Amino acid sequence: MASISMWQVIEMFMESDTDDFMWLYANEECANETLAICEKRESVPNVINYMEVINNMQIPENVDDFRYHYRVSRDFFDVILGELFENLLRKGHGQHETVTPEKQLLVGLCYMANMQSMRELAHVFSLSKSTVHSTVLGVIDAIVCVLGNRVIR
Repeated sequence: MASISMWQVIEMFMESDTDDFMWLYANEECANETLAICEKRESVPNVINYMEVINNMQIPENVDDFRYHYRVSRDFFDVILGELFENLLRKGHGQHETVTPEKQLLVGLCYMANMQSMRELAHVFSLSKSTVHSTVLGVIDAIVCVLGNRVIR
């Protein structure tokens, strides 16, 4: 029996009905390749202890790393956090821990400074994509509401 390439499997799946794909799936020669397409992906592990790494950036030799990632100094970050703290406080609901104002501001600044995708930020900060989305919007809203008249001209 002739070998079927992976591209033929994909093409067959996209262009034909389900019966042809199921026949292909049953074919012993390409079952392993086809199974790779059909299997559910395992969950992607989150970055562990990222917030601890950020907190270590207060040490003088790591100060430039903080500026590199967030485009503000650690001291200026603390000033902004002090101004926005009350607006970033969230009342927890649901099964997950509430995102701290510090983490929210880090997510928002990281998004604005680096234009990373929300998927990447979710991975790095161990949050869901929807939480990152609402956090970025909340941080931008807080900046405009609290600092808008004094900073944005």
